[in-house]
Amino acid sequence: RSDTADWKSFDSNYWKAISSVPGKARHAGYTMAVIGRLPRRWIDLHLRIMKMIMVLRILPEKTKIQSRVPIPKPKPGETRPLSLLHDDMCFILGFLTKHYTLCIESLNLLPPAHGAYIRKRRKILRSC
Repeated sequence: RSDTADWKSFDSNYWKAISSVPGKARHAGYTMAVIGRLPRRWIDLHLRIMKMIMVLRILPEKTKIQSRVPIPKPKPGETRPLSLLHDDMCFILGFLTKHYTLCIESLNLLPPAHGAYIRKRRKILRSC
């Protein structure tokens, strides 16, 4: 279930994402900031596609591709993998995660053992 405020928030976050300076590394070097440099009709088309992804709850196959980059560890010769995700997927998942987290917190769905992951409980745990 979504309301007008959710869609306004989605639009607002979308415009911030396409008008920002690229920050984090993403798969194949693609960031949503590239979309912001295109003509308005392409931006509108991309926004429509992103909204359809939200409504249909289906991510396109191309957004599910990821790269693994080895990051060096302190010991010589040791590395750990870092996954680079597609920026469209990161945007959608970030928006959904924020929305679901707020719903989970307001409905009090997690048991007290998961208190470190809930904002309200984190504050209480820190004060103890």
